[in-house]
Amino acid sequence: MRILRKRKKQNREQGEMMDDYGEEEPTLAELSSVAVASGFVTTIVLGPLVGVGVAVTAACVAISNTKAGQVTRQAGSKIVGTKDQITEYERKHQVVERSRMGVIHGCEFMAKKLRSCSGSKDDIVLI
Repeated sequence: MRILRKRKKQNREQGEMMDDYGEEEPTLAELSSVAVASGFVTTIVLGPLVGVGVAVTAACVAISNTKAGQVTRQAGSKIVGTKDQITEYERKHQVVERSRMGVIHGCEFMAKKLRSCSGSKDDIVLI
């Protein structure tokens, strides 16, 4: 299904920019991100069955050539942009790895404390 999207086109006679509606396909990232985001939030608030229904509805609205479809696709584009920013931040600062190591060190610290309190090393099993 083709969707009309507004894009800028230069008027050759006057040299100014004007709006033009050209046909473009919605990107898979736009459709999937808006469906996942709406389904996730709805699942948390109202439950899994309603969440799946809302996700499917959001994807269908994003495909439609209406104002609601345009707004939904714009929301999907913003979600994709946010995902890219989060991915870049994670790559740069390694938040997940640091958190994982913090949990491991915390567990090791607690295991040492428990061993010193119990007196027997065989009582505590580390996973």
